[in-house]
Amino acid sequence: MTQNLHSQRKDYSIIPDCPVSLPATISSIQIQQKQKNRCSLFVNNTFVIGFDQHILTETPLKKGDSLTKQLWETIWICEQKRFVFHWMLSRLELRSHSFFELKQKCILKGFPQEWIQSALEKIESLNLINEEEFARTFAQSRQKYKKWGFLRIQNELIKKGLPSSIVQKITQELKENNPQLEKELIKDLIQKKLKSLVRETDIQKKQQKLIRFLISRGYSYSIISNVIKEERIFV
Repeated sequence: MTQNLHSQRKDYSIIPDCPVSLPATISSIQIQQKQKNRCSLFVNNTFVIGFDQHILTETPLKKGDSLTKQLWETIWICEQKRFVFHWMLSRLELRSHSFFELKQKCILKGFPQEWIQSALEKIESLNLINEEEFARTFAQSRQKYKKWGFLRIQNELIKKGLPSSIVQKITQELKENNPQLEKELIKDLIQKKLKSLVRETDIQKKQQKLIRFLISRGYSYSIISNVIKEERIFV
């Protein structure tokens, strides 16, 4: 399956041939009617490529210039970098991401590393990602809706490539904001899990299954044991 995915992945680094023979003389550069921030380049009144106007500041172009193979490749690569940046924006519009998480998605997409790094630097310069706020929102939602414990939350934040300083800060915030919340969540999870274990008649096996379930949710064995004893679950 993995090999099939890799074989079907588009190779964005391959530069296609220009639709006209090169070198060729640029006959006109026109601002697009529907997208005023974009231009269309023509050779002999034949459309060749569309591009962002900012390319004109990086690579000055005008009517009468020679469109060489090198210039064609430069324009095309600039457009692809723009595409990667806007693809990242589309991911961020769906939900917040960490830099690492966004980078991994781009790698899986098949974008070249240089283009990914260029887009990430632009994302960072525009302050479009706040990793601390992302971590805080993620942790609070997982604790509230999925009833994860501190250990599960901490591990998931690490998997998202967040700096250890942010991971420690956010998990500490959760503990300080409501020190008793983990116990309350465990009690709620115990009541729900026991309903699915009602047919298990062996008390020891039932207890082991319950503990394994709670550990998978990110709770330490010590706090699980304390809650089970305090609530006299198996007495």
